[in-house]
Amino acid sequence: MPRRKDDPRAAKVQYWRIFKIDELIRSGHCPDSARLARELEVNPRTIKRDIEYLRLYFGAPVEYDAARKGYRYTEPGFHLPAVSLTGEELSLLSLAPLFFEQWKRTPLYGRAKKVFDKVTRAVPGAVSVNPAWLQSGFSARPESGTAVSQPVWDAVFTALHDKKPLEAVYRSPRGESRKRTIEPYHALCHQGEWYLVANTPEGIRTFALSRMNRPRVAAGTVKVPAGFDIREYMSHSFGVFRGDKLRTVRIAFSPDLAPYVRERAWHATQKTRDRKDGGLEISFTVDHLFEVKRWVLSWGRGATVLAPKEFVREMAEETGAMRGNYRQRRKRTTDDTDKS
Repeated sequence: MPRRKDDPRAAKVQYWRIFKIDELIRSGHCPDSARLARELEVNPRTIKRDIEYLRLYFGAPVEYDAARKGYRYTEPGFHLPAVSLTGEELSLLSLAPLFFEQWKRTPLYGRAKKVFDKVTRAVPGAVSVNPAWLQSGFSARPESGTAVSQPVWDAVFTALHDKKPLEAVYRSPRGESRKRTIEPYHALCHQGEWYLVANTPEGIRTFALSRMNRPRVAAGTVKVPAGFDIREYMSHSFGVFRGDKLRTVRIAFSPDLAPYVRERAWHATQKTRDRKDGGLEISFTVDHLFEVKRWVLSWGRGATVLAPKEFVREMAEETGAMRGNYRQRRKRTTDDTDKS
């Protein structure tokens, strides 16, 4: 029974032929289709398809030499990518596209997927795994986030790669826009959003790529300080916001929330302590409180800030304002009910 084109066993046999064809061409004897067909026990039409596959998917500089009546490489230094993977490694590789979902709002998604497809085509491994089977049992939910345009992505990538300044019109969260020239140091992704850490006249700042417009790589050279390390730079941030003053935050969690908080690492500096009521106290040192505040609020009444004092006051003001909003909303709802 002939094998279907999508049969993984047929793909494996083709990979074997590809590497054998490469070996015979590399021998320098300029084999023709007839000889290759005899060696590999297939018909010449199959060899011609394999030769085309070599050109298309591996970029092989193979051509037919009319004088010698056979195939040869025009670039002697060309080599096929020889990759040997175990079943487990190939399984992990097959899951890679799931994680590319996080980049779907950027041009990086399409490019990364092309690279993945190219790698999987180049794998002649002794085992094969059906990616469709794996992906039916595994999934990855992408973070919500804003879109990054192709011009912005290309300009940022080029500026980082070539160590050049970047000009762009940048829109602040308040909606104010102004043209800026910055010196890119590092691009990072956090919770589905892409940011650029760059030097400015005001010091090192973090910019959201989604707020950039009309980018242009500028003249000049960016010299990243020899001691700059992005992990160290972000070590005391709770997300991407940074400040100049270190504070040790202490938060108490109720007994019902303690198991959920305990099972995750929330910050590199965190310490935990069990409370007598069955709850949990967590502490860590940060240089900015904005994202910590949003995180604490996400736990509702089960999280209480214990320190520092200014953070306790800030949370009291925030929750007081929230309480006022709901009181007004409840009053309006009651009045509407009475009128009806």
